[in-house]
Amino acid sequence: MPSRDEKQGFGSGAISPGVMLIATKEGDFGALHCNVGYTRYNYSDDDADTVTRDDIWHASAATEINMSDNIRAVANIGIETNEEHSEDTHPVFLIGGMIRGVSDNLDLDLGLKCGLNDAETDTALLAGVSARF
Repeated sequence: MPSRDEKQGFGSGAISPGVMLIATKEGDFGALHCNVGYTRYNYSDDDADTVTRDDIWHASAATEINMSDNIRAVANIGIETNEEHSEDTHPVFLIGGMIRGVSDNLDLDLGLKCGLNDAETDTALLAGVSARF
């Protein structure tokens, strides 16, 4: 959903639909996840539309290892379409981190994202909260 001014770099200025398919296999020691996704950006700004790709694909594989009843180690490797038309190299990343189950319905997580090629940001610190309803 458009929420800010796309000329200031906040979104596409239009509704951009997408879909993410996730397959998960859980076991006694953790889980494996495979993700494939697609987003179609509908830019209302003609300048952004000429330099940015409209069709963005994402693919990744992740694993979780149960360290204790409420702590999981996680790793994720993936690739995504480069958003810039002028770039042929697509960003590849690796994420490693920990998830702490605070309660049955609340997780806190902390991770480090590393770029595996020049198209991806070198490093980023990630933090998150997951609530289940």
